[in-house]
Amino acid sequence: MKKLGYILLLAVVVMSCKNEQAPETKEAPQSKKQAALNEQSAPLKATFSDSTVARLYNQYNLIKTALVNTNGKEAQTYAAALLEQVEGQPANESLMSPAQAIAQTTDVNTQREAFSDLTAAMLTLVEANITEGTLYYQFCPMAFSGQGGYWLSNASEIRNPYFGDQMLSCGAVDRKIKP
Repeated sequence: MKKLGYILLLAVVVMSCKNEQAPETKEAPQSKKQAALNEQSAPLKATFSDSTVARLYNQYNLIKTALVNTNGKEAQTYAAALLEQVEGQPANESLMSPAQAIAQTTDVNTQREAFSDLTAAMLTLVEANITEGTLYYQFCPMAFSGQGGYWLSNASEIRNPYFGDQMLSCGAVDRKIKP
């Protein structure tokens, strides 16, 4: 009976995060690019009590979009810019280590692991400073070999930074972050 329960659970997870890998055609990169444009163009629906937190969150969002696009070079560039904004600000030191890990490599898998830690640090900042609007705390159960991974988003639509175009819409909104 226990085996049947595990099989049913596995079936539900697989069905909820079906592989949406685009067929290899000349239009596949355009679809991937469109996903990033959709994410970047989603207006920020939140304001923060601290303008520094708003700038840091916007930089975080650029890193996330680069990972959605499986673009390690862009993620590296945006992480380096985030580091510049964090330097000398003890209150935001928790962002340093994961941002450094992303900025030190173009390997997307390594960056995605560090992005999970960056998300945890960013969550603390946005929860403490959001004064208006809504952000979405999203979760993919299949990230990191089934351990799962979280990220923050401006929109409820799922754009998965842990799998990019392989499983772009795998995940769900875990909760809304509001003042």
